[in-house]
Amino acid sequence: MITAEKNIDILIVEDNQDDVFLTKYSLKTLNITGKIFLANYGQNAIEILNNLLEKNEKLPDLILLDMNLPKLTGLEVLQQIKSNQSMYLIPTVIFTSSDSISDMKNCYEHGADLYIKKPNNINEYKKIMEYITRYCFSI
Repeated sequence: MITAEKNIDILIVEDNQDDVFLTKYSLKTLNITGKIFLANYGQNAIEILNNLLEKNEKLPDLILLDMNLPKLTGLEVLQQIKSNQSMYLIPTVIFTSSDSISDMKNCYEHGADLYIKKPNNINEYKKIMEYITRYCFSI
């Protein structure tokens, strides 16, 4: 369980509402608080991040990014995040249904911090959310 930091602001970039619910529920069960920003398509994620930068507001501590998104793909969003000097250090986790080796390789080549395939049940979601937050914030 996370002990040092529980107030974590997270940008969830996900177009599937069931996955959004499971992610938010899993974070809540881990007692993780903080702002949850939600982008249901790739371009919206970039707009949220740019808006925070323009307003000189705190950026998310973590980005959970799906690969298969409308408007901009997850890979395109990742490329924009990692090419921006103000955003590239934000831990960005590709959290997707794709188990394609080429997708995984492309994401790591473009700066993804983790690539995780979405699980099939709520218990696995909880375990994965705990792993992601522990990994990203215990370093």
